[in-house]
Amino acid sequence: MVEASAERPLVSVVMVTYKHEAFIAEAIESVLAQELDDWELVIGEDCSPDGTRAIAERYAAQHPGKIRVLTTDENLGGRRNFARTLEATRGRYLSQLDGDDYFTDPARLAVMVDVLERDDSLAWAYHGVREVDAVGRDLHLDRIGDASRRLNRLDVLRICPAASCGVLHRRPEVWDFPQWWWDSPVGDWALHLLLTGEREIAYVDRFMAAHRNHGGGMWGGDSEVKQVRLRAKIRAAIAPGVPDIPERLLAEAAFTDRYELGRAFERSGRPREACAEYAWCRSAAAQAPAGFKHGRLRARWLRSKLRGLLPTSRG
Repeated sequence: MVEASAERPLVSVVMVTYKHEAFIAEAIESVLAQELDDWELVIGEDCSPDGTRAIAERYAAQHPGKIRVLTTDENLGGRRNFARTLEATRGRYLSQLDGDDYFTDPARLAVMVDVLERDDSLAWAYHGVREVDAVGRDLHLDRIGDASRRLNRLDVLRICPAASCGVLHRRPEVWDFPQWWWDSPVGDWALHLLLTGEREIAYVDRFMAAHRNHGGGMWGGDSEVKQVRLRAKIRAAIAPGVPDIPERLLAEAAFTDRYELGRAFERSGRPREACAEYAWCRSAAAQAPAGFKHGRLRARWLRSKLRGLLPTSRG
């Protein structure tokens, strides 16, 4: 493995944080526990009203030269805080770890760095991530990929393949955030696309981090319907980052979004709205991805249609 210079750490861990008083110590400790020691931790603390900043600064004082805390006298908002934290990094590689997530494997950084250093064709790599609740209980919603398949930027546009805490990027020498990056409602998906370029993406079949799903996160605590709609909105925002997008890809993505929205409505007890989405999918059947089970769509449409005709119960 090629070592970084004393002035430039091998890995920059980026930790954006806001109101993470209950979680940030665990996040920082998981970085300190890494077997690979050639890292810096850059914490972007966004003027939290709780004790987040005090905890981060205490760790920085205990580990000078390893941990830096970027503070602000006003709340910058997620995107501005993310951008200034990225710009403050110096490492060859870039690893995200939000203040409410944590690494679960002390070999995590070493394993992921080795993957990128062995293969120059890779823009970034990602690994399995456990979904846990606010107190660390497994939610059985694991984020996994396919180790036998390489992805490209079209795959990233189709759907975000990785949780941010499961990724190791190659850090660019100069940061240039295009307008579509700022327009995206979520920064990490946009960052994955921005840093992919013409290279490929690999999945490492090993669970090495936990993403905390709780009410204070971007995705946690939100309804499934809102999440599906948000995914579609993000994709529309970041699409300018991919030149010459095949029309078929966008058509399939729109179909999948509407189908998943129907399923979300159905699971949330809103059969009439589910029926409307399924009806749209039936009318746009030619846009369905290869291998889509149209018989299952018809069954869901019929079921939601029948349920929508039933009188609602009154408590």
